[in-house]
Amino acid sequence: MHNGRFASVALIKEYHLFEYLELGIAIQEGNIAKLEAQREIWIKCWIKRSLYLLIGQLETLTYRNLAKRVLTVMKHLRTPTKFNIDIKAFKTAFELSAQRPFEPEEVACLLGNLFYPKKYLNAFLHKSNTDTLVIFSAKDPCPKIRPS
Repeated sequence: MHNGRFASVALIKEYHLFEYLELGIAIQEGNIAKLEAQREIWIKCWIKRSLYLLIGQLETLTYRNLAKRVLTVMKHLRTPTKFNIDIKAFKTAFELSAQRPFEPEEVACLLGNLFYPKKYLNAFLHKSNTDTLVIFSAKDPCPKIRPS
């Protein structure tokens, strides 16, 4: 999962690993609330298997997939600056997905963690007096996830 690859439903059913089915769906959708719910449901199982900290690291991948969806939506809206997106768009998406409020600084920090060191997104933050923009690379803004 850390490499962006997920087991098929058939494989999960074959090996009776149902605790990973909804987790994988939440990560692929960028659904933060669903991810948190799955972590709460399966916490004892994953602690017992010494996997809880690894599952916690998948939250970054969930935020990456959500940010990628925001970028895709903004591209389809055909805005004149389709690679320069106001951080408010990400704040709204994070709030809808997590079902809790986010501060703009928290959103900037979460996005910053996606830019460096893993390069989940090819972008940077530009802060001006009036707003904060996320400037995406025109070439390959969301690169494929490479094994670490």
